[in-house]
Amino acid sequence: MFIWALLFFGLPGRIAASFNNLNIRRYFILIFGGGIIFWLSPFTFTLTLLLSMFHFAAYGLCGKSRFLRTVVIAIDLLLLFAIHYMGQSGISKICPFLLPYTHLEIYGSSFLIIFFIDHLLRSSPHRESHLLSFVNFAASAFYLPRFFSGPIVNTIDLQDQISSNSETKHELASSSDRLLLGFFKQIVIADSIYPMVHSVLDYSHPYPFLTVYTACALYSLQLYFAFSGYTDIALGVSGLIGISLPENFNRPFSQKNWSAFWNSWHSSLTQWLWQFVFTPVYLTMSRWGLKLLLAETCSVITVFLAMAFFNGIQVGYFISAGIFALFYLLEKVFRWHFCNKWLIFIVFSFGLFFFRQPGLEKAIWFLQQAVEFKNYLPSQWPAEFFAPLANGGHQQDYFNFGFSLLITFSFLFAENKISLLLKGEKSRVAVWMVLLFLVIIWGVFGNGENFAYVQF
Repeated sequence: MFIWALLFFGLPGRIAASFNNLNIRRYFILIFGGGIIFWLSPFTFTLTLLLSMFHFAAYGLCGKSRFLRTVVIAIDLLLLFAIHYMGQSGISKICPFLLPYTHLEIYGSSFLIIFFIDHLLRSSPHRESHLLSFVNFAASAFYLPRFFSGPIVNTIDLQDQISSNSETKHELASSSDRLLLGFFKQIVIADSIYPMVHSVLDYSHPYPFLTVYTACALYSLQLYFAFSGYTDIALGVSGLIGISLPENFNRPFSQKNWSAFWNSWHSSLTQWLWQFVFTPVYLTMSRWGLKLLLAETCSVITVFLAMAFFNGIQVGYFISAGIFALFYLLEKVFRWHFCNKWLIFIVFSFGLFFFRQPGLEKAIWFLQQAVEFKNYLPSQWPAEFFAPLANGGHQQDYFNFGFSLLITFSFLFAENKISLLLKGEKSRVAVWMVLLFLVIIWGVFGNGENFAYVQF
């Protein structure tokens, strides 16, 4: 649903951009983007509009006052905590006029709060007056390609792009390539992996640890292809409109150390946290006279705690962040050079169980399974391993399972090669025909699962 909403936004956006008129483009982004968000979730639309008005007014009142900006940021963080803790019903108690929408989902709340915090941290009272219009600010807040899952953008740069003429005629080929890759990753790969993950991790059956962990490994692939596919679509749609968004993924599972992995996985969020969390904490602790190693350790832990809070306040998110922080510290801070891409994938997949099932009861069960060696391997492989992952024990289920894995790993190992082939004049047509054929087939017969990350 979300990727089709992006496409529905991008095609008219291309027409609006072709007029080379700033007012047409920014009003299109505001009205059309806001309209789609309202169609998907009136609660999210109303919250975004209210926050836009509040922050636009707060920006004028804060001026150069660092204290007032800190107060507004604290209000944003408290609101995000309330959303994570109380949900829509709790927020509606604070704002009763939102009560009719409590049965609807709220999408992209964490990305929304980060957007407004980023604006406060980057904005300057000396900016040009024509860039301070509410239309520009609201258009950047409702900008659909970055709304649901990022990438995290420099809000000032986004407003500048919305307020300036951008050449779009040379972006059509590259943007269409990104759109095709994004749809392929999401529809053909991520949607095919989802049933394998769902049939194991979303039920309370006590499968052997190897079965559960294999589902976690598949979930890491599902999340990567869904997330990077959505990013490709967002970048492609933005290119059609003439707006540039930052890259968000750079083949993370091919990285050979833990820090490089995090610079390649949701890199816009990683860079944002490093700039606005790690650096201030590190500099503050250094001024307090702490040893550099201790200051760096505390700063890294703070970054991963912030990452956990970004996802939610359930205990599983913090366990997952703790595992990732531990390995980052062992490698980066304590200089333990033991990582390779296979160990990275193993550790990341292990941590993602707590991300997928953040409840305390599930976390305790999984940790017990991990230390009790008697239940590691299945006693009956067809019934306790292959059938659950294949989402059934019939011959057709096994065929779908094997064929989906074949496509997944073939694309994973050839992703860079496919991107290069799309840049060639002769090879581009052949790659397009193959990928488009698979997208159409899976689009017609697939399960059409929602994008996995919009809940945050």
